[in-house]
Amino acid sequence: MIGALEGAGAELAAERVTPEELAAIEAVHEAMLEAWNERDYARYFGRNHEIHDAIMAASRCGALQGVYQNLAGRVQRARYSARKTDEQWARAIDDHALMIILLRRRDGAGLGRLMREHIKSQMAVISAAYSAHETPRRQPFGAARRRGKTLERPRDLADLAEPGS
Repeated sequence: MIGALEGAGAELAAERVTPEELAAIEAVHEAMLEAWNERDYARYFGRNHEIHDAIMAASRCGALQGVYQNLAGRVQRARYSARKTDEQWARAIDDHALMIILLRRRDGAGLGRLMREHIKSQMAVISAAYSAHETPRRQPFGAARRRGKTLERPRDLADLAEPGS
């Protein structure tokens, strides 16, 4: 959901961002890179959050921003507390550099795709962090019990959907 919201916001932002807003986003991006190079992760994540919020603000879509702020606040801690591999860090840094390029080009479609993929990759990091601490198997329940299944992770809930329901 967050990826879809950020993607839609990014598409609008690419069209509507002012030169001043773009300069501010670029400055925050540079501060984020500096924090990352110094391994100051608290500062890195603060700047990262500012970039995402600034792109959403540049969309100039109040309804979209309201829904985003409501949902994003709920996932921020998980999003930023998950440990990343070196490869995941490199991708996140590259994604942010590309965000700036696409904003400069006013490539809304490209920026929207990138934001959706960027958030999707972050959800994989969060999922991996939580699955590392998985709890023992739960007892079957409801429809899963009727079909003899045991649910291990939330993604398995899709298996409960009956055709045509």
